[in-house]
Amino acid sequence: MTKFRWPFTKLLVGLIILAGTTAVAPSLMASGRSPKDYCDVVQHVRANDQKVLLVRGIYRRGGEIESFYGQACLDRSKVSWADFSKALHDKTAPAVLSELDTLLARDGRAGVLALLEFDGPKKVVVPPGTQPGLASLMRGTNSRYGHMNAFTYRVRILRIDHVESLDSSVPWPR
Repeated sequence: MTKFRWPFTKLLVGLIILAGTTAVAPSLMASGRSPKDYCDVVQHVRANDQKVLLVRGIYRRGGEIESFYGQACLDRSKVSWADFSKALHDKTAPAVLSELDTLLARDGRAGVLALLEFDGPKKVVVPPGTQPGLASLMRGTNSRYGHMNAFTYRVRILRIDHVESLDSSVPWPR
């Protein structure tokens, strides 16, 4: 009986540890991916364009703006327009969404770990024979996202795994 009980106990302990790990970070286990820093994603636009990525960054909401950025790349040209997928509420734990709403109401932004789709500048087809000035305007306007075409990049947030408050010393984009 002792020989049977010891392997069973080790198996049971292993399953409990595995279940605890999965409860803490289900998305990391499910996706098999390590999180990327948002600034790294933007720095390597071609490699990340139109990809689904697990990303750490800052989500901001206020007025007519929803954006996503990183603490180490605060230049406005690096900030992404952000929107949510239709399935976000089904894929994100209610407690995480509640905490996000609380932080946004208080601070207007929150640190997040999110599964998202990243899009670089839109591809713009300029018809042959278009005058250079108009072609330049088309490329400059039609390749952008968000409110008043203010953003070069876009993220569609598919799932939020973790949120955290930010210290007031964390700078805002400039």
